[in-house]
Amino acid sequence: MDCFCQVARMSPPSLYGQEPDPLLKTTSLKRDKFELALFKLAWETHKPILGICRGVQLINVALGGTLYQDQSLMKRSVTVEHDQAPEFLGNVATHVVKVDGNLQKVLGNKILVNSLHHQMIKQLAKPLESLARAEDGVIEAVQSKDAIHPLLGIQWHPEMMLDHPEMRAIFTNYLSLFD
Repeated sequence: MDCFCQVARMSPPSLYGQEPDPLLKTTSLKRDKFELALFKLAWETHKPILGICRGVQLINVALGGTLYQDQSLMKRSVTVEHDQAPEFLGNVATHVVKVDGNLQKVLGNKILVNSLHHQMIKQLAKPLESLARAEDGVIEAVQSKDAIHPLLGIQWHPEMMLDHPEMRAIFTNYLSLFD
C-alpha cells in the first residue's frame, strides 16, 4: 500500500469514546475498522498518507483525537456553514481558509475552499498539528508533527476543484513524497 485516500460516511463516536448524538448521520463501524487497520499499517510503515474530508476525521480519531458529531455542536462566535453544497456542486468554493506552516508553500496564506461535511475535528490528536483553519476556528488541514510520518489531512474536497491550480498543487505535492 503506497497511499491512503478516502471520502464519505461518518465515523462512529464509539471510536472516540462518545455516545451517538441525534444529529449524527449514517455510520459504518465495519468500514471504519477496515480503514483504521489500513491507516495503522500506513502509519507504522511511514507511508505517505493523504486524508480528504472524512479521511482527515478518521486520521484524527485513529491517533487519539475526537470529533464534533455535527457542526451545530461547536460553539463559535462566527458561523460558517460547512455542509453548504450538495455533492454535485462540490466544485463551488464556499468559504475562506487561513493557511499556516508548510501548506503555505503550496496554497499561499489564504484559500477559498468547498465544504461538504457536518462532522469536524474537536480535539486534535497529539501527533498532529493544524495547518489551516476556517474563520470560525474549524480545523481544515493537518499534518504529522514529525517528519517520519508524511501525512496531510484536508477537510475540504480539492479533488472536486481540480480546475484551480492550487488544488492540483495539493496532489502534486503529495505525489512528490513518493520520489
